[in-house]
Amino acid sequence: MSSHVVKDAEALLARGKSQEARKLLLGAGYGRSLDTQAQQAFERLFPPDAELEKQLQSTLSSLRKGQLEARRKAATWLAREACKESRPAWLGDPRTTAILTEAFKDEDPKVVDEAITAFGATAGLWHEDFRAYPAVLELLKSKSKRTRMWAVHTAWLLAGADALVHLLSLFKDKAEDVRAAAIASPAAVVKGGGAIPAELRQRLRGPLEEALSDKSIDVRMGAISSLEALKDASVIGPLQKALEVETDPIVKEILELTLQRLQG
Repeated sequence: MSSHVVKDAEALLARGKSQEARKLLLGAGYGRSLDTQAQQAFERLFPPDAELEKQLQSTLSSLRKGQLEARRKAATWLAREACKESRPAWLGDPRTTAILTEAFKDEDPKVVDEAITAFGATAGLWHEDFRAYPAVLELLKSKSKRTRMWAVHTAWLLAGADALVHLLSLFKDKAEDVRAAAIASPAAVVKGGGAIPAELRQRLRGPLEEALSDKSIDVRMGAISSLEALKDASVIGPLQKALEVETDPIVKEILELTLQRLQG
């Protein structure tokens, strides 16, 4: 299959369809199959353009090999660029994401914070670099709440429903932002076109129902959305009970609308 993908990409290039060829090799090489032949072909057929080459020799080089202050400065700049409304395409190139992934293991927590922010803010915009997934799962255990929050976001972007079992423990994270991101992840997976297997839906239901009474409004709203995403009529009862005791008018309205959809 590897050689077939490479040949197809080369044929597309010969016909002037470079974007299609690039997309084909990115999906095969850096998606879940992590096809090394497709990766090699991508690097051969799509060498760095001038802007990426500039970053590889400057900012990305500093992140990879610089002293502490240089690494912090580089990581902070990359995160800032990644969070802009208009992001430069070189941020999503696998040669960039490879260096960001290396930075997840930096000894400095600040560098890690910024690196996962840069990676997570661009994940899914051009392609998903599945090489990072094992390192992202490790970041779910980070002491930094910012790192944990972005790791939650990045995990489900990379692995969809398969990531949810790893996020269950963060449904009760001490940091509100992390809890909210984790609780909302089942809904985000479904909204993105993913499907949650029946067995996993059963595992998620109890913790999500508990989150309906969380002190955080954001967590409660995320729980409502994720329970609806389970597509299970058994969640109607817990949602009705939550409506009876909910005091926030916005959350009450969301509960009422959700129940209307589920019962309609």
